[in-house]
Formats: sequence, structure tokens, C-alpha cells
Amino acid sequence: MAKPVTEVYEMLMDMTKEKINVYRKTLDCNVKATLSKADMAAEVAWYIETEAEWWLKKIPTWELFLLKKLVKLAPGEKYDAGFQGIPSILESLQFVKVEVDRKRHTLYSISEDMHTIIAPNIDKVLSFIKSQHYDKLDQVLFGMLNLYGVLERKSLGAMMVRAAIMIDYENGEQNSMGLNALMYMEDSLLANSFTLSVEDKDFVFHPCLQNPGKVFMGQRIRPDFDDYKRYTLEQARDAGLGYPFIMYAHDEPFGQAVLQAMEKLKISEKKKEILYHELYLQCQEEPDKIMDFVTFIASGKLESIEQAQSLMEMCTDFSNNIPRWELRGFSSQEFFEKFEKPKMKPAHPQPYNPMNFTVKNVGRNDMCPCGSGRKYKNCHGKLS
Repeated sequence: MAKPVTEVYEMLMDMTKEKINVYRKTLDCNVKATLSKADMAAEVAWYIETEAEWWLKKIPTWELFLLKKLVKLAPGEKYDAGFQGIPSILESLQFVKVEVDRKRHTLYSISEDMHTIIAPNIDKVLSFIKSQHYDKLDQVLFGMLNLYGVLERKSLGAMMVRAAIMIDYENGEQNSMGLNALMYMEDSLLANSFTLSVEDKDFVFHPCLQNPGKVFMGQRIRPDFDDYKRYTLEQARDAGLGYPFIMYAHDEPFGQAVLQAMEKLKISEKKKEILYHELYLQCQEEPDKIMDFVTFIASGKLESIEQAQSLMEMCTDFSNNIPRWELRGFSSQEFFEKFEKPKMKPAHPQPYNPMNFTVKNVGRNDMCPCGSGRKYKNCHGKLS
């Protein structure tokens, strides 16, 4: 019996078979890859429509809360989510419609079909997410990506297992194998959508990275530096608190200085969050263009060159002290102190200067003490 033509089916049929196959793998849909395009689209559409409780578990917690708000609205009605710093997985799946207005606010809406699919399942899924601590693991995972930028999946999995054991312990539960972390790593689209494979190894990268390969290669060009900085569970949690913004280090002196400088420029609280987030990313991918950022936020608001210089120094200090993705979580300052400074040879207390030496009992026919190889009478002796 032929399956009815639905909105989801039509969406899939607008894609190539290769793209539909990506959907099949992404949503863990048990459909044969050998099917024709039309049959594969029909099977995947049927799975999306009837198994929402299963695939919704894979969506990051913050986006599930977004869906909960959307199903309370009428189909097609827009929800203003403000500025969104992190790419939406729901948008990449085309499960939500997205517009950006003049204020750079993101407006989300869902169709009538998606409303019908999601509404009966969203509360059950959120209940499951909380019972398995997926919400807390989301926060830890995002924090780790904020700190490291690119992580080998094997290392990330070990970190998540340790985090799950600690979370269980804090909740009076016992799960010494970290089973819910392994389940989470299998399910999470945050952990599975942003990946690259190099030399038979899988890596997970930050969803904001424009060029993950560049950061990855930046890590690889330091052969004597092959470890990640060690962060505690609490530090990873703190680094993931701002999701969907990056607000790591905003309580540190260098982060506070930048925020206070923005305040002096009379930038609103919400805009400060956005700019702080963008500065963090600027420092990761294009730290040499911090001046462009300073010019952008301070245009028409500075009273002197000194103010511009001060703001530039604050942003540079910020860049030097945050975890650098190319440095596997170490800041530039930490990396210098830990890996580069010990290799530096101490400078001679009095660097050699051929014009600065003391002449004691040098005969006219002796070699000149400046080291020129000429006799004293033909060299510095002419000056005496």
C-alpha cells in the first residue's frame, strides 16, 4: 500500500538521494540505503512522522525548549528568540523555518505538519532527557567544545563518561560505567552532527567553527605538544552555561574588563552578550583582526585615541588569556609559560657590542680586542 504524500515527504524529495541518506543516518532511521530515492524518502518521512519520541531525544536540550515554545503557538506563528549565536540543528534538518530580522533577531516557526508531529511528544521527551541527565551532559559537552574547539571523539567520550559518573554521584545515583554518557554520545546530534574524520580518527568540532580543518591543523603543527589542558567538570559546566551563547571567562578579570568597557560605551546588556560571544569567536579564528572588532563596536562612541588604545589592549589581554582552540585549551599566555619559555635560552647579561669594551694594556701591534681580526693600531687604536 502506497504511503500518503506528506509535507515531510515532499521536503525530502526536493533533496538528492545522498542528502536523504544523511538524514537516515543522522536520525538513526533503520532504512536500507539500497532503496530508490522515492522509497527512501517515503520510509524516512514515515519514520520522522511516527517516531518523533525517538529522534527528538537526539536534539540538544536548548532546542527542545524552543520546540516546546513553538508548539504552544499556532502553526506558522513566529517566535522571536533574539540573537542566536549557535547554528540551529533544527534549522539544518529543516524542521523549523527561520528568518532573521533587521535587529539580527532569529524568528522561528513550524508548519502545521511539524506541529502535529512534535506537540504530542515534546513533554515525554523532555522528561526522558532530565531523567537521564542529558540536559546536564549537553551543558558539559558544549562547555568542552567552548574550551577545546576540536576534540578527538575518543577523548571526548572519556571526558563525558567521567562527567556522567560525577553527575550521577551528585544526584545520589550510582552508574560507575557512565552508561548514560555512552547513550548520550550515541544519541546526541550535538556530538554527531559536527564531525570530521582524519586518518581513521573521528573528531568533534565546535558548531560555530567556520574552518574546523584550520584549527585542527593548527593543533597538529606542534608535534611535541599532544595533550589537552585538564579542565574540571565544574569548569566545563561553567564554560557551557551561556548556551546558545559563549560566555566563558566573563567572571575573570580580563572578561570583566571587556564587559565594563562595553558598558562605558552604553551598550545594552543583551547586546553585550552578543558582542562578547562574537569577540570570543574572533579571538579563536581570526585573532589578528581584533582591531576590526574594536572599530565595529566603538564606531562613533570613543572620545579619544587613548580610549581606543585602552579598549584594544583589553581585547588583546582577553585574547591572550582565554582557552585557545588551536592550543588544545591552553591560553596563549599559558602555552608560552608552559611550552615555549622553558626552551628559550637566557640572554647574555651584557650583549656583545664592538663599540663598547675596555682596553687594558693593548699594544699597538696586538690584535684589536673588538674581534675584527685587525691590529689595534689599524682599528680602534685610531680612535684613541
